[in-house]
Amino acid sequence: MTELSLAAPLIAGWIALAPPLADPGIAPNTPWARSGARSWTRCQQLDRDAERRLSGDSGTNEQDNKPERWRERAAACPGAPAVLTLTASLELTQSVDFSGLSALSEQIAELHLRLAESRQRARLLLAAAAAESQRRASPLPPMHAYLAAYAAYGLGDAAGARVQLALARQRAEVETWRLDRLEALLGLVDGDLRESLRLAHRAYLHANSAGKIHSALIWALVLDRAGATEAAHLTLAGHRSREGRGVDGLSALLPLHERIYLMALDQESRGHSSGAVTLWGAYLGLPEPHPADRLQVERRLAQLRRGGVTQLAE
Repeated sequence: MTELSLAAPLIAGWIALAPPLADPGIAPNTPWARSGARSWTRCQQLDRDAERRLSGDSGTNEQDNKPERWRERAAACPGAPAVLTLTASLELTQSVDFSGLSALSEQIAELHLRLAESRQRARLLLAAAAAESQRRASPLPPMHAYLAAYAAYGLGDAAGARVQLALARQRAEVETWRLDRLEALLGLVDGDLRESLRLAHRAYLHANSAGKIHSALIWALVLDRAGATEAAHLTLAGHRSREGRGVDGLSALLPLHERIYLMALDQESRGHSSGAVTLWGAYLGLPEPHPADRLQVERRLAQLRRGGVTQLAE
């Protein structure tokens, strides 16, 4: 069964639930409306707007980036590839509230399921957008392959992520440092630490000011996996002091287990042993970590419980 065939009932269900889009100038008895969608003219307008947003047009209204609003629009306009792609991007960047660390162990299974479902929705939306673009014989929407690569990575499909990442490079969808950053994460999945270090460092060096903090966090993550924990701690501490924020600002594009790993590492760098213990325990409760990573975390968790974390200067 293809992803598109899986996407069809999902989008059909959204269409049935979606409120009509305000467009009083369009007669309802059109082929587009009879097929179950809303006003084609309105959908064309939304598709152009979504394409501008995906292209980074600074003239768009950032207040209009609410995921629930674009889910309604995707349901109402299933033949608008850019609308589907933008909705997928918002699914992939959902924020997660980690403010209550003490309750994390009880919440982890629910968080894991919620994020997996969100990434699957994103993947289905992107499959539908690709199919519609192919039907029209038109180019894929901006950032489509890059987002598809992150969706695949988040679902544990490293091979699928690499296929989409190669397409994103070929299409030059985003800056090279963003692609390097994702490829560095895929290197961790494959166990290629040397290549991950090279790419993560290159991404960190070349990232623009807006992407520097996220690139530093990925660089710290890769450093720690390579055994350079002290350098990882110092990287986190240095950017925390300059930027005034830590891992809480990291994009939700990271899978849950990697985000928790990075948060635990950040707690260590602050000398917050109890928070690190809670987060490492949550990490071990997830199914994704590789056995070698589990073993390494179990060892550092035992060290933390013996009081082996050094307090770094804030």
